[in-house]
Amino acid sequence: MSTVKERDYLWDNIKALLIFFVVAGHVLEMNPVTCEFAMGADAFIYSFHMPAFIFASGFFSKKYSVGGKVRAEKAGTIFAYYIIFQSLMMILRAVFGIFPENLSMFNPCSGLWYLLALFGYYLITPIIEKLPAWLVIPASVLLALFIANDSGAGHYFTIMRAFTFAPYYFIGYYLSGNVIKKLRSLKAYIRYPLAAVCVAGSICSWALTPWISWLKLFFGKVNNVSLKTDFIDVSLCRLWAYGIALLMIAALILAMPDKKSVVAKVGQNSLQVYLLHMILVLLLFVSDWVIILIDTDLVFWLSMLGALAVTILLSLWFFGYPFKWIQKGVHKLYSIKK
Repeated sequence: MSTVKERDYLWDNIKALLIFFVVAGHVLEMNPVTCEFAMGADAFIYSFHMPAFIFASGFFSKKYSVGGKVRAEKAGTIFAYYIIFQSLMMILRAVFGIFPENLSMFNPCSGLWYLLALFGYYLITPIIEKLPAWLVIPASVLLALFIANDSGAGHYFTIMRAFTFAPYYFIGYYLSGNVIKKLRSLKAYIRYPLAAVCVAGSICSWALTPWISWLKLFFGKVNNVSLKTDFIDVSLCRLWAYGIALLMIAALILAMPDKKSVVAKVGQNSLQVYLLHMILVLLLFVSDWVIILIDTDLVFWLSMLGALAVTILLSLWFFGYPFKWIQKGVHKLYSIKK
């Protein structure tokens, strides 16, 4: 008798929190922010939300690559999402007369860089499957540091971000599920204080070092030439930034509930929220139709409440239909080729 494998609600809950931070981060990024608390919240969000998403993608990519082969339908679906939404975003930009100099099919609009980077990670996963973690992870960090020193590294094919965030994917890929189980098995009076220490350590690491523009580093798209900082100094800061994000990832694993919750469905549908909210961001903020001056704590919290409402709304089941149709189309195409 077959059994249905129970969902891993730990990751559904984590992704629910992360996707809210993605939406909230774009609200803060796309509007003028002068409130000191809001600026701190902006740095906090960007310090770990995309690293954690990419870490989770790496962790679950184990089931997409077996025996040196990647599941073509999975990589194909991600690429199809990218092509469709990149085309849609370019059309909308044309309608609103927004023509940045680097607008092209392979200069990702807004957060679509994540899909293009993820597609690349999936393609190389069969290669790293045969290599040890002690080689791949340090090599990816060193490569990211040197790519960042190249003035040509930037948005095209999301090269800068793909290399900058790659270590999180590889760490997630090589991390055993047993390690997470051991962390989760710690007694609550140990686990929660340990998570609090990780959060405090992460925040203090950047909040107490005002001489570095951490937000620019956290975006992952700025090369060293743009930062106008010595290579050794900025490389040490980039290494520090990896540590900041990993502390927050550890905190999430330690502290988030692993039971089905009211937000679990949001986590399950996080990709549709991720893609759909970018259209909303373009229509509202990039087009300058709406401008929110976040200059007080009250405006900040109201903005976050709006971000929460958008996150919940876009996670509803009927917004998932286009994604199911795309997925079925790719799977059907793949089955025909087989």
